[in-house]
Amino acid sequence: MGIIILFAWERIILDNGLTVIYEQDTTFPVVSVQLWYRVGSVYEYPGITGISHLLEHMMFRKTKNLDYGEYGERVRELGGEYNGATSYDYTFYYINIAKDRWEEALKLESERMQNLVVDSADFERERKVVLEEYLRGISNPLGKFYREFNYLLYLNYPYRQPIIGYRSDIENISWGEVYEHYEKFYSPSNAVLVIVGDVERNEMLEAVKEYFGHIRKKPPGKIRIPEGEEGGERRMFIRENVPYRKIAMGFPVPPRGDPDYTPCLLLSYILSGERGYLKKHIKEFDVSAYLNRRKFKPALIVTATFDEKISYGHAESLILTVLSSLPDSLTPRMLKRAKEKAITDIYSMSSSPFMRANFLGYLECTGHVEDGDTLLGQIQGTKIEDIKRVIEKYIKRERMAVLTMGREP
Repeated sequence: MGIIILFAWERIILDNGLTVIYEQDTTFPVVSVQLWYRVGSVYEYPGITGISHLLEHMMFRKTKNLDYGEYGERVRELGGEYNGATSYDYTFYYINIAKDRWEEALKLESERMQNLVVDSADFERERKVVLEEYLRGISNPLGKFYREFNYLLYLNYPYRQPIIGYRSDIENISWGEVYEHYEKFYSPSNAVLVIVGDVERNEMLEAVKEYFGHIRKKPPGKIRIPEGEEGGERRMFIRENVPYRKIAMGFPVPPRGDPDYTPCLLLSYILSGERGYLKKHIKEFDVSAYLNRRKFKPALIVTATFDEKISYGHAESLILTVLSSLPDSLTPRMLKRAKEKAITDIYSMSSSPFMRANFLGYLECTGHVEDGDTLLGQIQGTKIEDIKRVIEKYIKRERMAVLTMGREP
């Protein structure tokens, strides 16, 4: 049993390896049922990039007992809402539904875990949809900018691969490979079922065992553990016919669980926002910062958009100068405000059964739910000296990736 902020959660592991995270919340007469799978684009490799995203699309098509589109129709008839998403580190699906109908959500997700049907004709239709999505993304200058920046930042690491995949792989992955991916990773032992809402524990557990307990335990799929270092300073320019210039600067930092992670997280809060350190000291152009929170290799990222009259060199130099001035300018008030913002964001992740389930699923799939408790304690315990240490250790020119975009270099 664990506690994060105001609510209690419980982890239950079935005999077939399925992890269940449950929390009762009677605030609203609804239940959020979410099924998270520990597989995303970071586990892919050239030749099958984008396969997790393709599989996500196919999960809404057909199963042994659900015809094309019937899954969505059933949820809508029950008054619920549903969707799914593929990320770098995981894939998840959710149904938000009234408390007297929540077991129907379990039936549907149990069916999809066991009985996906992938036929070649339907797969080709969905492949076309994904290719259109891919083409829309690369035709957008900002979409292209962030795609290329991600590649540059993770040049020697699988995070460089776009979640949607490379075009050649999307065009050539077979439906058989997609089904193999499903069989390999969509199994109880690789899944986290999160249930948050107005449902009693005994009722919940009985229903979960009924719909998921019989699903056969499979040996876990062999996962390629991502490897690779970020390398040294690296740069790239993208020529685009846009009426502005843009820069992104990325600095790899340690993952959650490392003692330096929380100071890096708080550093991002100190730098970001309308009252943040960057905007306070840079008036010439719009600038922002954030931590991308990847499971294996997060990064602190600074982006700026500015007029063509301002050179890339000036913008970069100004940002680096402001970053380097921060250790001597840090005050207890600045750190206190950053802690308050970080904790407020955690509260916002708990503002509804859906948000709460999403937060718990994310924590368990990228580590452990207990990390939420640990993070809150670490936020409160971080000192100014910790922020200074991580700036000196990680915010270095020789570690950064820099991408610029505009009409001229």
